[in-house]
Amino acid sequence: MYIPALQGHDVFYNASDLPLTEAGFIKIDDYQEVQFEKGEKVSKTHIYAVGDSSALEGPGWKAKQGHIAEVMARNLAFNIAEKEKGSDKRKGYKEHLNILCVMDSGDGAAFIYRNHDKEVIFPLPVIGHWMKRGWGWYFKNSKLKKVPRIPGM
Repeated sequence: MYIPALQGHDVFYNASDLPLTEAGFIKIDDYQEVQFEKGEKVSKTHIYAVGDSSALEGPGWKAKQGHIAEVMARNLAFNIAEKEKGSDKRKGYKEHLNILCVMDSGDGAAFIYRNHDKEVIFPLPVIGHWMKRGWGWYFKNSKLKKVPRIPGM
């Protein structure tokens, strides 16, 4: 589902009784399970939201990036499987919150990384543009399984 920036999808407002933030994103916990208000009678169980539809919790600098949606989806599959087994094991997304990007300016770029412990901005004049193009090539081809993925990416 495509979600416009800063606002949840209209279907959440108009055709659901899901708990939403003021911006219209679905309230979830660290394990992507929808968080209904305490005491609210809920006839539904096992309702989850991942990616752009969900409201991320965390530091003010958090950003919805593709790698977080991938982590959420992978962890949710694990969490559902563990729940079905009767296990209490769960994996959350919050520990994976970070910003990692190379901002291309056409004639250069800047490498930006931020997590809970540190932040780094490293200017990359001229070569940064070519690094960004190389990353785009790698990302596309690794998703298509034409080249191996770098572990942890």
